[in-house]
Amino acid sequence: MLKIYIENDLLDLFQDESIELNSSIANVNDITKNTTDYAKSFTVPASNNNNKIFKHYYDANIDNAFDARVKVNGRIEFDGMPFRFGKWSLEKVILKQDKPYSYSINFVGNLVSLKDKLKNDELSILDFPLLDHNYNSDTVKSLLQNNGDVIYNLFVKKQLYYNPTSSTVIPTSINIAHATGEGVDWTYLNPSIRLIKIIEAIETKYEINFSRDFFDRIEFQNLFLWVNNTSVISGKGINEVKIDFTNFGTITSEAGTLDLVEDTFVMGGRSIKIAIKVTPSAGYETVVYEIERRKDGDSAGKGTNYTGEKTARFGNFEKNSSIKHTFHVLSNKEFKFTTTLTIEFIYGGDPNQVASFPEQTIGANFIIKNNLPKIKIIDFLKGLFSMFKLVVISDDNENLYIDTIDNYYATGKLWNITRYVKTDTLEVSRGNLLNEIKFTHKEPVTILNNQFKKSNGIGYGDAEILMTDDGTKSGKPLEGEALTFELPFEQFVYERLKDESSTEPYPNNMTNIMCGAIIDDKFEPVNPSPHIFYNVNTFHSGFPIGYINDLGVKEILNTTINTPSHSIDWATPQYNLTFGIEYNEWDNIKSENTLYQNYYKNYITSIFNPKRRLFKYNAILPLRILLQLKLNDILEIKNNYYRIDNFNINLLTRAVTLNLINAFDAVINGFTSNVNELIADYLEQTQSVSIPNIGNSTVAVDDDTWLSATIEGTNVFVTFLQNNTGLPRFNNVTVTNLESLQTIEIFITQNAGVVEFDNDEITFDNLLITFDNG
Repeated sequence: MLKIYIENDLLDLFQDESIELNSSIANVNDITKNTTDYAKSFTVPASNNNNKIFKHYYDANIDNAFDARVKVNGRIEFDGMPFRFGKWSLEKVILKQDKPYSYSINFVGNLVSLKDKLKNDELSILDFPLLDHNYNSDTVKSLLQNNGDVIYNLFVKKQLYYNPTSSTVIPTSINIAHATGEGVDWTYLNPSIRLIKIIEAIETKYEINFSRDFFDRIEFQNLFLWVNNTSVISGKGINEVKIDFTNFGTITSEAGTLDLVEDTFVMGGRSIKIAIKVTPSAGYETVVYEIERRKDGDSAGKGTNYTGEKTARFGNFEKNSSIKHTFHVLSNKEFKFTTTLTIEFIYGGDPNQVASFPEQTIGANFIIKNNLPKIKIIDFLKGLFSMFKLVVISDDNENLYIDTIDNYYATGKLWNITRYVKTDTLEVSRGNLLNEIKFTHKEPVTILNNQFKKSNGIGYGDAEILMTDDGTKSGKPLEGEALTFELPFEQFVYERLKDESSTEPYPNNMTNIMCGAIIDDKFEPVNPSPHIFYNVNTFHSGFPIGYINDLGVKEILNTTINTPSHSIDWATPQYNLTFGIEYNEWDNIKSENTLYQNYYKNYITSIFNPKRRLFKYNAILPLRILLQLKLNDILEIKNNYYRIDNFNINLLTRAVTLNLINAFDAVINGFTSNVNELIADYLEQTQSVSIPNIGNSTVAVDDDTWLSATIEGTNVFVTFLQNNTGLPRFNNVTVTNLESLQTIEIFITQNAGVVEFDNDEITFDNLLITFDNG
């Protein structure tokens, strides 16, 4: 019944070899990890068939042998039906009396292949051609005032303040008030990009498909990543071009080979040095530039701070190697130039070989990929998965299902396996315990978060969850160890600027301007770890900002501005990017809708419930259950219900060891939503509601004149028109499951905006207040 394939080749198996497979998705012993299927090492015979598949790996003299350095696609089948897809790796060969006897192989599920695909690639390898943009004051101003996939915020490597009545200059600080201040220099600003665009770029680059169960939810769609990888004050990072080897001159094979398509140089059999001369075109003689050599993409030397015609020399080339060398010119301004490559033979009297190349241009665009924070893509994704406690599961075609652990558990099926379980012995234990869980971000480098950590002993947004017997801080700590996990992202403490000229007490002297000072305690610019935030487009008409354009002229900004926030909005924030409950910098109000509350609490509460036990059952499960059993399913045994921690199966005997925890679910596979109330400000916008078991459902709106709703996947999207009535308005959205006829009611509130009057008088007509502009 059991068949194992490597690619499409069927392996011969030992008849009595034990092959065990372990499956786990949310191991309670380490709540920070999402694991996958894996098999312990086992052996297959060195039969003629298997020797052919593994290409006689035991013979090191054979060319084009099986490559044991990489994993190979494969699958496991039961009775001709697929059971698991994943990767196989060859570990070793056993020989007896100089003849091959067996091969040791291992299996891992497809989730591991994500790391195999991404390797050690960093975000900077991704392309964002539709997000690259002209870097000039008009473009930056527009993207500072309007919300989109690319935005600018007041993240500045200076200290900002607002004083409309005094022009007194404060060292290391900038007054941005239009009336008296220096204003915001547009070249100090870096953009941010919507996080979903990074997900889409990863999918395109690596041919990966992420499900949209979570990535389409509003709390993810509204996230942004600040695009910065330097402590340099100037916002525009360095752009570059790879030297174009179009006109290759007279380079010979003994010196090396120029690839005219990939613009790479591969070393020949002679020891050489290479000189790269850059000649600026007319009008570009004063532009500062760099010349860099790279080996297989990694930097291998750079000449910096050049102006005018300059030559950079590079040595230490490896003879007869396959390393590909490229040469790059970099600048943070528009730069036109030509290049000449000269090869000098170190030994022998041969003349230099010279090749000249055509004019190239470094544009004045902001290239997103060149300025992204330095972080590996796999670490970036793991950070997101940990941030929201996401479950990641690969299907048979390596498409990745991604959703919160609460939603994943909500879609599980119920299996009654009482008749298949051996009840003669049962092991019940408390399992491993934790007495403290710490959620942390990268060590802060910015001034306000440093000050926050010194004052509070913990970074802004971090949390320390003490596990006690009664669930309170005063309770007795549980036995066990502390668990700390760190997101690869850094939190900023933002600053809502005060009107320094106002004599009104807090909060009346606060402006509608919030910024982030990217400086340290000495007011020096810093380069923080990647920063993720929500953006709130905010009116600041009462507090006009000065803005310095290309010509050095101060313009006025007095409409809207993109404002960074830890919460998705300020009125009733349902989603916050902090683990701990913090005071919001905007209105000094706490919100309990934290990352811990929204994505971790239910899971952790169930793990450390005083009634929780770890049960170990042994069973022989029928094939119909084995082929369908998922790690979010609930198992019923003698009227008791259990969640799966992990299970181990002997693939030959179908004997299963089930490690289970008792389930505390009030409803199994219920028709429920993550929220039952939506509150919006007066602006036009879209919000979402997640319903994991939405199935075949319809959605209806009571009043569709200003509200609409659609179903996409497992999410209901609710779209608000702008509220110009001057009054709050209310509505209801009803989702109906057509199979069970169950309904979910979502109560809608949209707040009123600011009412503007055409004149200075409000007239009363009996009991009515009338406005000239409606």
